[in-house]
Amino acid sequence: MITLPPVSTNGDIRLLSIDPGSDNLGLSLFTLNPRDGRITSLQATTYTSRKLNMDKNIELAHGERVSRIMAHRENLKRIFSETDPFEVVCESPFFTMRRPSAYGALSELLSLIRTTLIEHYPSVPFIIVDPPTVKKAVGAKGNGDKDVVRKAVLALTDLNYMGTTKLEELDEHSMDSIAVGYWRVKQIQKELEDDPK
Repeated sequence: MITLPPVSTNGDIRLLSIDPGSDNLGLSLFTLNPRDGRITSLQATTYTSRKLNMDKNIELAHGERVSRIMAHRENLKRIFSETDPFEVVCESPFFTMRRPSAYGALSELLSLIRTTLIEHYPSVPFIIVDPPTVKKAVGAKGNGDKDVVRKAVLALTDLNYMGTTKLEELDEHSMDSIAVGYWRVKQIQKELEDDPK
């Protein structure tokens, strides 16, 4: 569960990052200093659709996959409202021959996340980034597996992690969402550094 940090007196901004999954959805909340993009706090968690309020009527009419995705939608509406992000960044789906149907589910989920964000916060950007770029941003090889990403995230020294679960105990979905957000944080920091203001 994500809990909001205390209200900041310096105008910190919030970035939500998502590792999409129709069953397990990793989510991180980065709080950033708007002047330099420094991470002032970070929390991460994983939401499992079966632990959310899955609608049995939707499941009967449209199937379990759609019911899982809709449960995430309802939860994301709440999260968007509570966190008031200035941006949402999400990892793009990737196609693998081992699980071709997973690509379709992830594409549906991404579309639903975007639509949900637009319905409630039409001016909040929704940014999508590919998995190899995310991995490289945390210092892992672009073709690295989940363990490589985990080790790379744990080696980062500027996360300012304040979650209720210890960083080293987070699951792969939470870890991936941190990596997704970290990629965007590094971009924001560079943009602020290059800005002559």
